Amino acid sequence: MEFNAWQPADLDPAIAVLAPPIVQYAYMLKKTILFATFSVFALIQCTTKKNIVATETPQEWGEVLPTKAHLKGIILQQSPQEGCPYLIQMEGSTAYFLDPVNLPPEFAQDKKEVYFTFRGLRQMNRCKGNPIWILDMVPK
Repeated sequence: MEFNAWQPADLDPAIAVLAPPIVQYAYMLKKTILFATFSVFALIQCTTKKNIVATETPQEWGEVLPTKAHLKGIILQQSPQEGCPYLIQMEGSTAYFLDPVNLPPEFAQDKKEVYFTFRGLRQMNRCKGNPIWILDMVPK
């Protein structure tokens, strides 16, 4: 005898009485598991992602402090023969140099400490630093 969930009358009378609730329970359990799985995926995909917005905090004298997005560096003057007039040495344990293509004239000083944000450029290196485009620069 073959078991068919939709025709419990073909079953033994003792089993026929129990078959519909068991089939219904299995069907509802399957639907509940599927619903819970899709709900979890929907909640994961629909959650809002918080954008980290750095706010500027002015000092007592009216100067603007750097935001959390700013990095600290030291501007170093180079010889013109090396290809780039100024480099920015990133603060850290290892020497990492950046080549600012658009360094503002007021920051073109040797050993000037600054905070800055930048965007990397996809162009060939002019010197030992990686070429960057300065988005914002604040003196230290």
